[in-house]
Amino acid sequence: MSTFKITIRNASEAVQTILSAGLIPHLLGSPAIGKSAIIKQIADAFNLKLLDVRASGLLPEDINGMGAVVNGEAKFLPFKHRFPIEGMSLPVRRPATVDENGNKLTETDYYNGWLLFLDELTNASREVQAALYQLMLDRQLGDYNLHPQVFIVSAGNRVSDRAAANAMGTALQSRVVTLDVEPDLDEWLEDVAFPNNYDSRLISFLMANRAQFYTFSPEKREELTFSAPRTLSMLNSLLTDGGLDPASPNANAVIAGCVGSDTAAKFVLHCTSVVKLPKMEDIIRNPMGTEMPTSASLIYGVVSNCLSYIDSSTDPTEIEAIAKYLMRSPSPSYLVVFGRTVIKRAPIIEALPVWLDLQTQLGRALQGLAA
Repeated sequence: MSTFKITIRNASEAVQTILSAGLIPHLLGSPAIGKSAIIKQIADAFNLKLLDVRASGLLPEDINGMGAVVNGEAKFLPFKHRFPIEGMSLPVRRPATVDENGNKLTETDYYNGWLLFLDELTNASREVQAALYQLMLDRQLGDYNLHPQVFIVSAGNRVSDRAAANAMGTALQSRVVTLDVEPDLDEWLEDVAFPNNYDSRLISFLMANRAQFYTFSPEKREELTFSAPRTLSMLNSLLTDGGLDPASPNANAVIAGCVGSDTAAKFVLHCTSVVKLPKMEDIIRNPMGTEMPTSASLIYGVVSNCLSYIDSSTDPTEIEAIAKYLMRSPSPSYLVVFGRTVIKRAPIIEALPVWLDLQTQLGRALQGLAA
């Protein structure tokens, strides 16, 4: 375990820097925190075809290749769909389109290369980890060279998390740049929950119960599951796509199956209270007269509802009214998430008269948090 940890958002930037230097980043972190999501985002950003290879399911021959006789000579033939070799053409992103007469309408669109993601590397056997040495250091697969446009990144769980992980040998450790990754609630809200319009009850619950964002513990193995970025996304799907009602008879069991029993019980209790929140139309119509809740859970519920309501198409007068209402909260600390997120959802707020007052209150809140 490293003394220096890095959040998911910052890890994404660090991975790009490491890849640009021709090195291999290795994301080390507890289960379900979003390590795989980083890699998918980077593949999309750099127009690379993602090759998601689970090292835990490999055998040494999957890496070294299968023995065969080629032109009277014994060779180990690599699995080129997993590990592209030198001389292969760049992968096709979109094939050329033609009209009914066979005339070409668009050219073939190619990826810039491949992003080889060796996931669950620490769950791989010692034999497989040893077989990866040549691939990761020398970029070779037996008698063949890896394609020059293949970029490699790996990820795995910590041994201390007891997630079937094996300690990497020093030979493999010295072939990667290891980043000790941890989740961060504020980043997750700004980068995942709000942009993807997660259920406001789930968002406000986490804002009011920060300890419930990540509850994994290697000591609590009797729990069916735990709260984490991956499992919270599953819970959101149940609420938004599945229409799960937290007040229904089976809700506790279903939610516990996603995020664990303790988080489930607290979330259901939270949902029974947020029904008492003021309506958005009342806030917009009368921001100075609409009642402001007093409990932290309900105030965070109001902030979440307001952020869910605001986007780039929201009328500026409504944004102004919502900001005025929220600035009546009993502590400016409640405005921190609102201030950081609203500027991304509705940049026009910077041109509104209320922005200066909001910035002043946010400054006080941030000074208080840093003290």
